Amino acid sequence: TWTAHPAIYLSGTDNTLTVQIEGDEFVAIVNGEIVTTVTDSTIASGGVGIYIATPPTGSTHVIVSSFTVAEIASQSVESMTGDEPELSPTESESN
Repeated sequence: TWTAHPAIYLSGTDNTLTVQIEGDEFVAIVNGEIVTTVTDSTIASGGVGIYIATPPTGSTHVIVSSFTVAEIASQSVESMTGDEPELSPTESESN
């Protein structure tokens, strides 16, 4: 279901959509602002794509100027207190 959000620019203005996925959590970011976070443990793997929907009495025009899928490598975070470096969640799970 479509929900209006102040981060989403009106028709005729470019919007930037980012979806960050870690484990079963999906974070949707529009124009740099988190608009929703969803958890779905039923999706173990698969592909990605773009789906556009319109109401029965409406129409939609979409131009996709770029579409990138990238895996973000996890990194150790240096301790500011001199303690052992903290591991990112991905590294912690594999140890």
